[in-house]
Amino acid sequence: GLGASSEDTERFLKNSAFSPSAQTAFVLNLQALDGVANRGAFVRLAGTTSSSEPDAIFCVQTAALMGNLHKGDTPLARIELLGDFPICIAKDGTTVVALQWDYAAYTPMADKFSRDLDERTKNRGKRLIALSGIVSPRLRQELEARGDTVEDRLAPGPLK
Repeated sequence: GLGASSEDTERFLKNSAFSPSAQTAFVLNLQALDGVANRGAFVRLAGTTSSSEPDAIFCVQTAALMGNLHKGDTPLARIELLGDFPICIAKDGTTVVALQWDYAAYTPMADKFSRDLDERTKNRGKRLIALSGIVSPRLRQELEARGDTVEDRLAPGPLK
């Protein structure tokens, strides 16, 4: 029902990084993205790149954050992949990067991801970077200078 191939489904189900409860939560979070195309791409990504419990938590919580955005002010149309990260395209054309991240700092890897995102989406219009945790002041400055809207603390847990 999520659009995943049988091969991708089997790989995901056999991935030991996911406990049965994490698998269930991930699938339920993806099911909450009702009407969002290409959810199977996230299943494939989760099954092939997750090698530890933190990877599984990232997938579960990122899918939950996507669901919260989808049900809220940013209805999503489809999921795409940018390297090893899922990104979304909203129904209004906004590119949405929704990631479970406790603290996002400006690093060479973050800069590369942002530049790759720029290249991939340069003619698509607005971009929303939505994080569960906190964005460092420097990263916020860099992203906003590139025209991105940054929303953090969307699921902060104990870091209120």
